[in-house]
Amino acid sequence: LIGMDSIKLSVTATALRSAAQTAAPCIYVLDPNGRQALLVNSGAQINAPGCEIAVKSNGTPAGMFNSGSKLDFKRVCMQGAKVTQNSTVVPNLALNCSSAADPYAGQLPTPASSACTFSNGNYNNATVNLTPGVYCGWFNFNNSSAKVNFAPGVYVIKNGGWNVNGGAWTGTGVTFYFADTSKIQFNSGIAATLSAPTTGTYKNLLFYEAANLPKSDFIFNDSVANDLTGVIWLPSRTVTWNAKSGVESDSLTLVTWRLILNNTTWTLTPLSESAGGQSVASVRLVK
Repeated sequence: LIGMDSIKLSVTATALRSAAQTAAPCIYVLDPNGRQALLVNSGAQINAPGCEIAVKSNGTPAGMFNSGSKLDFKRVCMQGAKVTQNSTVVPNLALNCSSAADPYAGQLPTPASSACTFSNGNYNNATVNLTPGVYCGWFNFNNSSAKVNFAPGVYVIKNGGWNVNGGAWTGTGVTFYFADTSKIQFNSGIAATLSAPTTGTYKNLLFYEAANLPKSDFIFNDSVANDLTGVIWLPSRTVTWNAKSGVESDSLTLVTWRLILNNTTWTLTPLSESAGGQSVASVRLVK
């Protein structure tokens, strides 16, 4: 209308960055009163310089660190006032520390589990291909050199558990849900490369359980090469790592009732979603 084909414009914008805050820990130990809620025995070598471990216990002692162990954490935050260090020194140890609460309590979805898709079984083949569903009763993985492949999805385990006697497990976008005190018992040189979904209802959930279960054990034994990515939420379990591997590298957020670390060499890094133990800041447009 006015005979001009174009007009030059210029635009400016201003953003404000908030002060950095320390994000969530990599490991939460929830037992508020237990003696040695965190027990680190001889031979445990944990390399986790980007991670914090938060222990809620006010027990006496709240934690025990035995000779021959070595922890490299950004901070070991013990809510209790006393720990036992047997001929070892724990770097970055903070006592009377305000330990972080479980960030997942009351927040997680409950998969359908009333109807059983599979019931009791033995897997002996060199290659095993599994699909999502409800696995009821006991399942044994007997071939120590088997390749076990998991299709993406949710695997519900109830009324028993899985007894795993070695092999190589591979799965991307997988979630294992324990509807009761069922468990996966990892034995004899397991090599597991498992990662949780990155989107959707079960985003970041790798292993988790129903809320308010009775206390029980969950044991990771004798692994040769674990690469686990996601959240392991087992707030009713005493979780024990017995793995002897020197090549484990996991990106995890781990929530347990109690935690026992035995003869294991473990490299642990923060799960990127929570950036546990790292400084993060928010940025917003103000003009």
